[in-house]
Amino acid sequence: MAELIESEFAALRYFALNGTDHRSHDEQNAAIASYVRWRNARTKPKTNFAGLAGPHLDRLPGKGRLTHSYDLHMSDLSPADEQLQTARLSLRRPTEADIDAIFAIHRDPETCLHNPSDALTRLDEARELYRRWNDQWQRCGYGYWVVRRDGSALQLGFCGIKPMELHGKKVLNLFYRFATSAWGQGFASEAAATVTTWASRHVPDLPLIARVRPANIASQRVAVRAGLTRAEHLDETGYDGLDWIYAARLPN
Repeated sequence: MAELIESEFAALRYFALNGTDHRSHDEQNAAIASYVRWRNARTKPKTNFAGLAGPHLDRLPGKGRLTHSYDLHMSDLSPADEQLQTARLSLRRPTEADIDAIFAIHRDPETCLHNPSDALTRLDEARELYRRWNDQWQRCGYGYWVVRRDGSALQLGFCGIKPMELHGKKVLNLFYRFATSAWGQGFASEAAATVTTWASRHVPDLPLIARVRPANIASQRVAVRAGLTRAEHLDETGYDGLDWIYAARLPN
C-alpha cells in the first residue's frame, strides 16, 4: 500500500550530492522537497493502523503529508510546475545561481522607482531575498519564477505569486519585475498572464491581486493584460504609499 513520505533528508543529501547534476546542496534539497510534495499529493495514507482511526500523521505537529496551508491552497501540483513555458519565455524556479541577477535587477533605481522599499544595495540582501523566495517554494510548492527567453541563460526578470492577507482576507499577490533591458517587449505581460492562468488552475480558492502604484502606468497595463481588473474598494496604503489594487476571482 502506498505510504506518505515523512523524513529529514539532511544526511542523505550531503552524502549524495557527488555524482548528481545539482549545483549545490540547496538546489538538491529543493529538488528532493519537490519530489516529496509530488509523491504525497498522489498517494493515500494508510487507515488500518492498530488503535488509530484515519491518517495518524496528520495529528502530529509539524509532521504528516502536507502543511495546513498547503492542503488548503494547492491542487494537483507536480515537479513540472517548477517550470512554465510560453511562446517566447521559460519560467523556472530560482536557484542560488540567480542571486547575482536578483541583485542586479533590484539595485537598479529604475526597476524600483515606484517601490523604493524593494531596492537592494548589498549582495547579502539579494542572498536573503533568494532565501525567502526559496523558503516559500518549499513551504507552499509555488512562488516566484525566473523569466528567460526560451533557450537563453540570461535572466530577464521575475514573476510569480505569494500568499498574503489583504484587509484580513487571504489572497495571492501577483509580482513582476524585469530588467530595464527587457522593457517594452511584452515580456512582463506574457509572463504575468501565464502565472495568472497557472494560479487559477492550481490555487483556485484564493483571489489573485496585484498592488500597483498610481503613477506606474506600465505595471497597470501588465495587470490588465494578465486578466485582472481595477478594484478601487480594496486600495490600501503600502510601504511606499497608496497601492491601487487590481484583482481577479474576487468572491461575490
